[in-house]
Amino acid sequence: PSSSYLWHKINGTHSSVGGSGSTMPTSGSLTSDEMDTIHAWIVDGAVEGATASAPTYDGEVEAILENRCDTCHTAGSSGGLNISYANLVDQPSGDIPSMDRIEPFDPDNSYLWLKMNGTHNAAGGSGSTMPTNGDNPTSDEMDTIEAWINGGALEN
Repeated sequence: PSSSYLWHKINGTHSSVGGSGSTMPTSGSLTSDEMDTIHAWIVDGAVEGATASAPTYDGEVEAILENRCDTCHTAGSSGGLNISYANLVDQPSGDIPSMDRIEPFDPDNSYLWLKMNGTHNAAGGSGSTMPTNGDNPTSDEMDTIEAWINGGALEN
């Protein structure tokens, strides 16, 4: 959080980084629990709508991917892609090797996310939007996957 102006503003150190005005909040003060929550939010990327309990692969995402993708994407099939955590997060995609399949905190640079949204071709990818079998994730499932990526794509 040392590069966060908000963090400096609520700690009263904003003038040391060229800021001005009063420490926030201007009336009262934040509790240590509130400060811890803000600190964790900033460290996690200060993602809008993020909560302390972002989805995890083991907790929510694996079940969605197994339900929607496992028919085709099993070990050794469909271009070698399987949907295991170790094969997705921080692993280069086959179509755009400079882009990971899942880039924590960054859905727009996560090839699997682009494939599921149909925006992969605009990024230089190829092929069809996934899944191709018509068993598309619900909007709630897509929100869960996006929240998982935005929350750091944690395994458990």
